[in-house]
Amino acid sequence: MAYSQANVKELVAYAKAHGVQVTPEIDAPAHVGAGWQWGLDFGVGELTLCWANSPTVYHQCWEAPCGQLNPMNEKVYDLLDKIWGEMTDLFESDVYHLGGDEVFTQCWKNSTVVSDHVSNKTGDDEYFEIWAKFQERVQNNLWKRAPKKKIQLWTSDLTTDKFFKYLPKDKVIIQTWGPAVNNEPRMITDAGYQTVVSFQDFHYLDCGFNGIDRKDNGWCAPYKTWQMIYEQPLDFNVTANNARLVLGSELVMWTEVSGEAALDTRVWPRASAFAERAWTNPSTRWDKAMPRLTIQAYRIIETGVAADLLQPHWCRQHPGECPLIVW
Repeated sequence: MAYSQANVKELVAYAKAHGVQVTPEIDAPAHVGAGWQWGLDFGVGELTLCWANSPTVYHQCWEAPCGQLNPMNEKVYDLLDKIWGEMTDLFESDVYHLGGDEVFTQCWKNSTVVSDHVSNKTGDDEYFEIWAKFQERVQNNLWKRAPKKKIQLWTSDLTTDKFFKYLPKDKVIIQTWGPAVNNEPRMITDAGYQTVVSFQDFHYLDCGFNGIDRKDNGWCAPYKTWQMIYEQPLDFNVTANNARLVLGSELVMWTEVSGEAALDTRVWPRASAFAERAWTNPSTRWDKAMPRLTIQAYRIIETGVAADLLQPHWCRQHPGECPLIVW
C-alpha cells in the first residue's frame, strides 16, 4: 500500500481533529529493500544490501523480504536526510519512530562493502559499532531539522549499556517488544530512559493465527485474548522512582499475515479492553468488564467496523444470565 502526501496530510488532520497524534515509523537500517535497488544503475553505489531473496534467506535477514541499508554509502545518509525533511513537513507528532528492528549482522558480514571495514569479520561487536554510529548520524541529521523532536527505537542489541553513549537519554525513547519475563521496562528505566511498553506475549494482536514459514501458529503464539490483555498489570515491574519514565503502553498489530479483510476483527474489541486497562487501570478483573465491553463491541459494529463479539447475542439480550468462569 502506498500513501501520497495528500493521503498523509488527510490522515494527520483527521487524527488531530479527534485528539490523536500520528507518529510515523521509518525503520532503519533493516527492513529496507524494495525501492532502494537502483543505486548501482545510477552510479551511486549499493544503497541496500541482501535484498535479493533466495533459499538462503535466513543467512540474510530474520524474515523475507530481506534488505538492509549500506552504512558505508554516503548517499544513504543524503537520501535519509531528504526523507526526514519530508517527514517533518507532513507529521506534527512530538516523536518520530526510527525503528532499529531486527538488524541482522550476518547481512553485513556477507557484504564485503561492510566487512572490509572490520578486523574481526566473524564476530558481532564491530558490526554493532557500525550500526551504533549509523544510528547516531541519522538521528543527529533528524535533530538538525527538528531539534525538539524525540526519537523512538525498538529494544535491540543497540539499546544496551555498551551503546547507550550513542543514545541521549533526554531525546531517545526505547520501546520494548520482548516477553514480559525479559523485564525490559525495568532495565530501560533503570538506565534513565523513557519507555513505551509492548510485550509480545500480551500486546501483539497478530499472534496465534498461522506461521509465515512454519507449520504452527506463528513465533509469538498463542492468541492474546482480551482477558489476557485486560489483566496485564501496568506497573511493568519498574521502581517507584522510575514510574515517571514509563510513557505508556502500545497495542501492536503487525500485518505479515493480517490482511485488510481481517484487520477489524483482529483489533476490535480487544483494543477496547486494552484502552480501559491503559487509561483507567481498574482494580477489578475481566469478568467485571465483560458487560461493558460486550456493549462496546456492539457500539463499534454499529459504526461499520467489523469487530468480533465477546459473547453470544443472547447474552446481550439477557444481562447477567451468562455465567462466567473466573480463575
